[in-house]
Amino acid sequence: SMLGKSQFPGVLRSKGFAWSAGDNSQSIEWSSAGLSADLKPGPRWIAATMPRSQWPAYAVAKYAKSRHGDRRTEIVFIGADMVEDDIRA
Repeated sequence: SMLGKSQFPGVLRSKGFAWSAGDNSQSIEWSSAGLSADLKPGPRWIAATMPRSQWPAYAVAKYAKSRHGDRRTEIVFIGADMVEDDIRA
């Protein structure tokens, strides 16, 4: 079965974005489906494009307390019989 052959057993699809420690200015878009995976440059982080005093209101409300501004990693995994601990490891 194809579910057991990928790096993340049980994952059929995943998508999101990540913060790379090597580049504080730009996010990385993450996408996978089946055995295919893609990483590509994503949008620039708000924290890298302007001082906090100029952030849009939604960004101030959501990220003002974060030491790193809007920089973060958010990836969604969709699949069957996934083991969360294995994916997080």
